[in-house]
Amino acid sequence: MSTDPRAPKGNFSVDISEEAIEEALRAVERLEEECAGGVEIAVEEEDAPTPAAASPIRARAPKTAAEEGSELEVLRVENEQLREALSRLQADLEALRRRAQRDKEEAERYGIEKLLLELIPVLDNLERAQFHAARGEEGLLEGVQMTHRMFQDALARFGVESFSAVGKPFDPALHEAVELRPTAEHPPNVVVEEMVRGYRLHDRLIRPAMVCVAAPPTEEAAE
Repeated sequence: MSTDPRAPKGNFSVDISEEAIEEALRAVERLEEECAGGVEIAVEEEDAPTPAAASPIRARAPKTAAEEGSELEVLRVENEQLREALSRLQADLEALRRRAQRDKEEAERYGIEKLLLELIPVLDNLERAQFHAARGEEGLLEGVQMTHRMFQDALARFGVESFSAVGKPFDPALHEAVELRPTAEHPPNVVVEEMVRGYRLHDRLIRPAMVCVAAPPTEEAAE
């Protein structure tokens, strides 16, 4: 600090090197140049609005009277074609219904024709047996047995077969019990007699066998 009495009071001096002063001046010059050049601020512009032509919704021009008339004519022709097709379809369905009804009636009326062709010879043999029985000729039993076999064969060709129930356990799905016979000769619930034979058509029961079923003997029968 200076000791000169003439120096202003409150001031002080500091020794600074010339290099430091030059560096400070250069920094000031650079700052002035940057300020003189101005600061560029980049501002992003907002997206421009989508033109109306690029919008997915486009306004349609109104149709002219000629265009509307042409479309109505096309619709009228299509409607007429659909009516004709529907009318033809209804006629075909009606013809098919009548044909199906006719086939059904013919099947009900003539469906047993093949069976009758098999049974008529059996009837012929029965008539011959009656003729010979009236004359008292021998061989009647043999003729009846032959006719019986012929009748069974004719039914078998159409899938009709009889089944035996005697000696078998009573089965309500196949047998119809018409009598319970108390007996000690047979186990209970066993068929001891067959009044009417049962018949099947293929795997379907068409008539159950009417049978007599064994029951436990009563006290009176046991005595």
